[in-house]
Amino acid sequence: VLCTTGRSNQHELYLSERVNNDLNIDLTDSSPILAMPNQALALSLLNSTTTGAAITMIQEARLLRKEIEMLEESLLSSRSRSEEKEMVRIDRLLDELLVLYTSDDNQTQILHDVDQVFERLKEGRYSPAEVTKIFRRICDISPQTRSNCSPLMTLLVEGVGKMDSLDIESNPNKRWTQKLENRFRKKLFQLEYGLDVEEVDDEQSRGNGLTLRF
Repeated sequence: VLCTTGRSNQHELYLSERVNNDLNIDLTDSSPILAMPNQALALSLLNSTTTGAAITMIQEARLLRKEIEMLEESLLSSRSRSEEKEMVRIDRLLDELLVLYTSDDNQTQILHDVDQVFERLKEGRYSPAEVTKIFRRICDISPQTRSNCSPLMTLLVEGVGKMDSLDIESNPNKRWTQKLENRFRKKLFQLEYGLDVEEVDDEQSRGNGLTLRF
């Protein structure tokens, strides 16, 4: 950018260098540019460039924000679908483990007995993590406490107790590396008295690299 106002070449080159240097003009100094009659032109160029850059940055920021929002929506949607699929899977495991028959209107259920649940846990190779999710799902379906358990919960805890009594060597379900009955009863006790205590893995679960949380 060259200023042609009849000033000396020295002033023209000086202004050119100042404007071309990213239009970074220090308006607080007392340099010769402030005394030039084309100061308004230089400031106009500065303001125009700065405004244009600011508008571009705002537009880019809006586009970036929109992309982030779209990504967040996609992640939430994906997470929701994943959670729904997992819930369907746990409901299926719950029915296979505990329920013998459900009427078409879902008003009548015939449950397995404790021995049948025990056999299914043993032969079906249910893992402690899966059974814990079934426990949590039953709690989601209806409130559970130690003194007010649903038939589903009572059946699950008693069946798990029989599994826990098996020696590891004699248990064909080698995935059963945890003892869950006491943990479930402790959680029901906490629910009875409104205790907000998170159940964490014990020494055995840490040794097996498995963490069970309620």
